[in-house]
Amino acid sequence: MTRTQRVFLVLVMCQLSLLLARTVLPASQSHGRAARVPFVGCASYLGGRYQEGSTSEAAALLKEAAADPKTVVQDKTTAPESVGLPRPAVDLTVGTWKYKETFVAPIGGTDHSTYSITIKDDGGVWIVTTAMEFSEGPVTDVSTLEKGTLILRKESFEHFAHPGQPWKPVAIKLEFTGNKVTGAMKYVSGQDKPVAIDLGGPLFAGPDVTIGCLPLADGYSTTFRYFDIDRFALNPQASNTVKLVQLRVVGMERVTVSAGTFDSYRVELTSADGGSNKATIWIGKDSCIPVRASAVDELYGVITTEMVP
Repeated sequence: MTRTQRVFLVLVMCQLSLLLARTVLPASQSHGRAARVPFVGCASYLGGRYQEGSTSEAAALLKEAAADPKTVVQDKTTAPESVGLPRPAVDLTVGTWKYKETFVAPIGGTDHSTYSITIKDDGGVWIVTTAMEFSEGPVTDVSTLEKGTLILRKESFEHFAHPGQPWKPVAIKLEFTGNKVTGAMKYVSGQDKPVAIDLGGPLFAGPDVTIGCLPLADGYSTTFRYFDIDRFALNPQASNTVKLVQLRVVGMERVTVSAGTFDSYRVELTSADGGSNKATIWIGKDSCIPVRASAVDELYGVITTEMVP
């Protein structure tokens, strides 16, 4: 993975700047859902508890991320027009999985959260629901994926209202057709704002659950485009809501987490469009589902995720 600059860029992508709020802002000020995997977004506006301290792994990643920008070597960017769609080799796995996350902010301190991902077969499409519960209220993201291609067709996002922050949307409903996304954003005031964005190419659904469907094997690599709804929610005018991500399988490892021990593909994700986000995801060989992830984001800091019972 590439080395990051001083400030992290997560996310879980997490997608609009979702990750932005997670490590930089306290729970009461963040606007996010749970991070899927940093580019991957699970990202979330944040709603957990903020505590002092960090793990040794997070401290090492923070040290790397704090490197002098002059010494950071960025990967070459990929021409957006050259990015197509990776071809899935297997279908999604129906079921529900639970995860816990730990966020270590660049300024110090940690935050924790839990969330679940549910995959449902709904005839001609897959319905993927990410559900988070925070003390302030629930956050839910529902994506509709085309079977066979895993192209994102619809996405709806609902977030609890932030007292004193009416500029943050409480609901977003989007439809993806061709290279366009249209829809609306709803605010506490009841006002709706229309959405119309040129995506620049076809979208592969958020990589948190779709990576395992690709023909993973040591040395496999691909580049894909996805829409960061979290970053979009924080700043609809942001130019980095559509992201290009480079994926590479670097081998297999046996990983032990709270949910058990899994033979897993180690997958590295890096920005293909000049960003500094990076993540490592371990995909269960048999389940094709993420069992662990470690990521660095310019907004949220270091994020570690693992599957729990």
